Amino acid sequence: MITLLIDCNFLTYRAYYTTGGMSSSGSATGIPYGFFMSLLILSERFKTNKFCFCWDSKTSRRHKLFNDYKANRREDLTDEERAEKNDIHAQINALRDELIPRVGFRNSIHQEGFEADDLIAKAVINNPTTQFVGVSADNDLFQLLRHPNFLMFSPTANKLWTASSFAMEYGISARDWVSVKCIAGCPGDGVPGIPGVAIKTAVQYMNGTLSNGKKYRDITNKLALIKRNYRLVSLPFVGMAPVRLVKMKEELSIVKLLQLFSDCDFQSFLTRPMQTRWSSFVKGYVKSTAAKQ
Repeated sequence: MITLLIDCNFLTYRAYYTTGGMSSSGSATGIPYGFFMSLLILSERFKTNKFCFCWDSKTSRRHKLFNDYKANRREDLTDEERAEKNDIHAQINALRDELIPRVGFRNSIHQEGFEADDLIAKAVINNPTTQFVGVSADNDLFQLLRHPNFLMFSPTANKLWTASSFAMEYGISARDWVSVKCIAGCPGDGVPGIPGVAIKTAVQYMNGTLSNGKKYRDITNKLALIKRNYRLVSLPFVGMAPVRLVKMKEELSIVKLLQLFSDCDFQSFLTRPMQTRWSSFVKGYVKSTAAKQ
């Protein structure tokens, strides 16, 4: 049976922008609601109730290597924006520390100084006989497609990536993706690449189709920057503890799950059709099947 590696920060923020306005007894509940709804949809798609929840740390060891790592994230927030941010974090903390353990899941992982994609990578490497699907929209994870026990699903694009589909789309192997990111940089994380060189040009350089002109020379003359970036974009970042999956002490309980939904006032989860779906979620699936394309 497939184990889904959940990029929890991606999935929680996705929930915030879809169901974040929900509340119960004056407390915001939209993120947990949207998160659990996503888990149900994912379990039905991939015929599994095996999850490993991977959470970002508040701090990153990458800052010691490059002080401006993620420095593009805004800090000059208005009072309203800061209150919104605090509300988001409170919901995420409750989900991570209370709700997920209460359901019975045990593989909820956090390591100080490391990010969710580091944890996903480490899980793939440390558990080579487990078939994983990483759930995220972070294209840094494309590099993990070089591992035969990893596929990547992007809910945003509703697309399942394999090593073959990646190679057909980009014209390079997944193993070369790290080098592409080293050259082009990663704007979302504030990692600067070679000026004027974007992903397309970096791919051409890696597959040997870039002509020997200015951009080609710019790349070959910036080896120090590429070497620095390699340490920043490679997964997992150095120094991580192993990520070993553990079995649940007991099976998931539909009673516990529905009681949690009742306590959170997730009334739509308590209708008869939804209870039937959640019952299938709890029981698991008899046979693991290939994901729908």
